[in-house]
Amino acid sequence: AGGNQVAFAWDGGTGGLTQIYLKVVGAGEPLRLTDGTEYASAPVWSPDGSSIAYLSSPDNNERLGPSGRIDASSTTRLLVISALGGAPREIASYNAHPRPLSWSVDGKFVVVSMDKAVYAISVGNKEQRKILDAPPNHVYRAAILSPDGHTLALIDSERYESRPEGKIYLVDVGPDGSAQGVPRLLRVSQDAVNSVAWTADSKGLVYGGAMSMEPS
Repeated sequence: AGGNQVAFAWDGGTGGLTQIYLKVVGAGEPLRLTDGTEYASAPVWSPDGSSIAYLSSPDNNERLGPSGRIDASSTTRLLVISALGGAPREIASYNAHPRPLSWSVDGKFVVVSMDKAVYAISVGNKEQRKILDAPPNHVYRAAILSPDGHTLALIDSERYESRPEGKIYLVDVGPDGSAQGVPRLLRVSQDAVNSVAWTADSKGLVYGGAMSMEPS
């Protein structure tokens, strides 16, 4: 928020539930912002720095079940809380593990991949507007809107793949917030991407993942 505060999820050194904390860069102790009974994760500042969107789930990560199939987690809730503290407000929920969030440029919507599609969730009235569907038997494990609001970065993965990582796709976003055209593959050095973020100028991406390896 303005470059002088950081929001992060932390267990406070207890090894237990994570909560959302704020810290002024270079000074003071972290301030706990939430006090929930579930794992809080994925905090993201609103464009004006007044609010933080985050996720709350009974599970701290996804689980792989028999044959590598991904077990559906308990309900993940999407909440928004004032950076000044107070009670969080739930604006959506979905039955899958937590996935990264992003805000619209005007701060009125939070973008998230829920099950088989990407949605923009209204912070004001909780209305859900579909941006685009995932391909059959695939999921978008992340859907991150660029800071200028013109492009959506997607991590696309096969729904029942034994490894949850996927490939990066980009799709243009129109003035009305809808996806324009078909997502296009962005070729990167990693074969299995599990995280992605935009640079502040919307001209580049930072991503993480794993290189492909031959079985031993």
